Amino acid sequence: EPWHAFGLNLLAGAGSGAFWPSQSTLLSSLAPRARRHAAFAQQRMTMNLGIALGGLVAGAIARTDDPSTFTLLFLLNSATFLVFVAVLQLVPAPRHREAHQEPGRYAHVLRNRVFISYIVLNVIFIGAGIAVMAELLPPFAKNTADVSEPAIGVIWFVFAGAIAVGQLPVMKLVEGRRRMRGLALMGVIWAGTFLAVLVGGAWLTGTQAALLFGVAVGVFALGEC
Repeated sequence: EPWHAFGLNLLAGAGSGAFWPSQSTLLSSLAPRARRHAAFAQQRMTMNLGIALGGLVAGAIARTDDPSTFTLLFLLNSATFLVFVAVLQLVPAPRHREAHQEPGRYAHVLRNRVFISYIVLNVIFIGAGIAVMAELLPPFAKNTADVSEPAIGVIWFVFAGAIAVGQLPVMKLVEGRRRMRGLALMGVIWAGTFLAVLVGGAWLTGTQAALLFGVAVGVFALGEC
């Protein structure tokens, strides 16, 4: 039902909105300033390792002809967040700001043109890139190319696993280099992978399509790094 779906998406949005800013703030407070980029790279590596394993589990459990399998997945996912809450009890209390810094205000952020430009660019990349590949590829593969649910799980494993493996080496590679060139290269890589997915959906089906999609998302993930 539409209202039921709206309520579920609202709860998911509230959970995601509470999780990401608070976790990023916690990580920034715990990591030394000079190593924050490495800390976030390690966070992305471990996060995507979890996503990769979750994709395999979900692909093995979920069946579109049996909605109860999705209920089981939601229950398992809820349990992992309760484990996260327990682990947080072991994390030391961070410093909320450096001693020499004044309290920050959103007005200061809005006046920073470079940062606002970066945010706008990041929204475009996520909306036109990551969201499309992550949210639309599974139903596209299932409905257009007849890719099975377990194969879609393997594709998710490749997607997240490539980030888990490639994030730290790419982080070392871009240290001391212009980041805008890296973002430009990412755009070129993503354009190529979307074309590959389009070709796979138009010309291939089943295992052949799954293989091409797996290669495409692996390359896409390296671009994301």
